[in-house]
Amino acid sequence: MEFWGVKVPSGKTVPVGVARGTEILHMTQVSLGNNPGTNERATVLLEVDKKRYAIGTLQTGHCDHFQVDLCLDHDVSVSHTGKTEVYLVGWWQRGSHDEDQAEGEEQGAAGAEART
Repeated sequence: MEFWGVKVPSGKTVPVGVARGTEILHMTQVSLGNNPGTNERATVLLEVDKKRYAIGTLQTGHCDHFQVDLCLDHDVSVSHTGKTEVYLVGWWQRGSHDEDQAEGEEQGAAGAEART
């Protein structure tokens, strides 16, 4: 595991590169930046395969941060609608996740055979 974090400035879209087949990004926390304005509101957007999804809305004093559990295995872009910066953090899982998935499937099949 390796820490990951990114600052998304107001009005900017930040690309996040993920090497397909060799790493997974686990995005876990989203928060308002330093010194947000009173009643600052920011909807956080994730662009995946040219489609944009709102993953949550931050608001000063009501929801300064929120948790997510997103596992991303290919390139994405992050943006938001607010006037202050937004931070996203999480961690990298490095190595071939295709091998991990195949190993998990083999273990699941062995467990199913043992139960019959």
